[in-house]
Formats: sequence, C-alpha cells, structure tokens
Amino acid sequence: MAALVDYPAVLFIVLIVILIAAVICGEAVSKRFAELPDDEREDFKVVQTATLTLLALIIGFSLSMAVGRYDQRKSRRGRGQRQRRWHPICARRSG
Repeated sequence: MAALVDYPAVLFIVLIVILIAAVICGEAVSKRFAELPDDEREDFKVVQTATLTLLALIIGFSLSMAVGRYDQRKSRRGRGQRQRRWHPICARRSG
C-alpha cells in the first residue's frame, strides 16, 4: 500500500476502478431484490439522506483536520525547526 501512496496518479486510477466495480456490484444486487412499496421507500429515503449527511460531515471534518495539520507542519518547517518523529528504535538509543 505504501507504494501506491507514492504514486498519486496510479492510486487515483485504482480507486476509480474500485469505485466503478462497487457501483456495478451494487446495481446487480439491487436488481435481485424486489422493489420497495411506497411507504417503505419513503422510510428508506429518510435513512439514506441521514446516512449520506453523516458521511459528508465525517469527510468534511477529516479533511479540515488534515489541512490544519498540514499547515501546522508547513509552518514549523518554514521557521527552521526540524520535525522529529518518534520511533521505538530511536527512543531506545537516545534513552
């Protein structure tokens, strides 16, 4: 997985292929089941709307936190401070 992250164009293509495959599988599964009655369809739409709203909030807050963290790291490097990472092997050597 680390190799895919190093190549964003390849990662993008792989994710698009996975997304298309998921759409095709979802469509095939939905065709096997009968249509929902109108009263159940309305309940389904309410649950679907709530789920997609929650997903949008999770994605929005995740991206907001990631951008904030990126800006924080960028400003640290700009001031000449070296970013240090904690690693168990390095901790044993220094301590």
